[in-house]
Amino acid sequence: MTIDPAASGRGTRLPRRRGVGALPWLLALLMLCVAQVAAAAVRVDTPVGWRRVDDGAARRRVDAWVEGRSDVRVLEVLTTEGRDDFSEVMALLEIDGVLDRTQTSELELARVTEGLLPWTTTARVRTDDLEGLPRMQAHWDADAIAYDIALVPSGEHRTLLVQATLASETTLYQAPWATAIASMRGATEPVAAFDRASWRRRSAIAWGVGGTLLLALLLWLRPFGAGAIVVGRAVAVVFLAIAVIVGVAVHDRLGDSTTALRIAGLSRDTLSAELAAHGIFAAVAAWLVGQLWGRGEGVIASAPVLGAFADRTGHGSAPLPQIPIVPRPSARAHEDGPSRLEAVTVPPGHANVTAIEAERQHVV
Repeated sequence: MTIDPAASGRGTRLPRRRGVGALPWLLALLMLCVAQVAAAAVRVDTPVGWRRVDDGAARRRVDAWVEGRSDVRVLEVLTTEGRDDFSEVMALLEIDGVLDRTQTSELELARVTEGLLPWTTTARVRTDDLEGLPRMQAHWDADAIAYDIALVPSGEHRTLLVQATLASETTLYQAPWATAIASMRGATEPVAAFDRASWRRRSAIAWGVGGTLLLALLLWLRPFGAGAIVVGRAVAVVFLAIAVIVGVAVHDRLGDSTTALRIAGLSRDTLSAELAAHGIFAAVAAWLVGQLWGRGEGVIASAPVLGAFADRTGHGSAPLPQIPIVPRPSARAHEDGPSRLEAVTVPPGHANVTAIEAERQHVV
C-alpha cells in the first residue's frame, strides 16, 4: 500500500523549512542595507532635471577630485540630462576627521578642499545652521568653472556637498543648488577625539593626592598601634585592590566612548591597563615610604655609650675600649716552681704597664 504525501500532510512541510532557512539570509541583507544607509547619514533630494549616475563624465570628474585623497569617499553623484559637452556635477562626499568648531569657516573649508578642489582665498564664505549644527558654505570661480560647496559635521566624519558648473551658467544652477541645500539632512554632532592628556592628568592627581592623604592619615593615627612598615604594606595592598576594581569599572564605563577612543587611536583595554598601572605605582610608593619611615623604629636610644650597660649591639657611635693583655715573662722562674700568676689584665684607665709589672715582681 502506498501513501500519498499530499494526503498525509507531509508534503507541506518542505516549503516551510525552506522559508525558515531563508530567514537568516533575509536578515543579513536587511542589516547590510541598514549599514549602507547609516554610512551615508547626510542626504539631499535630487533636484528637478538631475539624476544619479555611477559612471560617465560626471563620475570621472568626481573620481579625479578624490584621486589624491585617501580620506575621501564618494557617497553619490548627480548630473544633468546633458545639453552640452560639459557635464554639470553635484557630489556628496564623506571626509574623515571631525569638524573643528574652534577654526574659522575659511580655514576649515580650506583644509577640507586641500588637494580636492582649487580653493581660492577670494571665495565668498558664509555660515548658517542645519538642525542646530554649523553649516559652512562657499562659492568661487576657478578656470571658468563655478564651485559651490557646503560642509556639515557627521559624527566622526565631515560631509561635503559640491556643485561644479560652468561659470558662465552660474545663474542657471542657483535653483538646483538651493533645492539641494534646503533638503540637506542627517547632520550629527561632531565627535571629538578622546583627550588622553586630560585623562592621564586626572588619573595622576587622583592617585597622587588621594594616596598621599590616605597614607599620611594612617601614619599619623597608627591604628591598632601598627608601625610604619605595617601601615605601608597595608596601604600598598589596598591600592592594589583598588587598582583592579577601578580598572574593571572604567573598562565597562568607557563603552559609550568607543567612537572617541577609535578617533584617538586608543581602546578601552589600553586606558584600563594604564589606570591600573598608576595604582600599582602608587602601591609600590606606599610600600617604600613605609619601609623608609620605619627604619628608625624599635631602636632603644637610652642605652649609655660606656659602662656596664653600654650598647653592645654595634648601633652606638662610640667605639668599645680596647683592654691590652700583658703576657707573662718566660725568662724568669720562681724558686718554688713555676709561678701561679696568670697574665695581668690592665684595667680600663691604667695605661702604665711598667708600674703593674713592678708591682707583680714585688709580690713575688
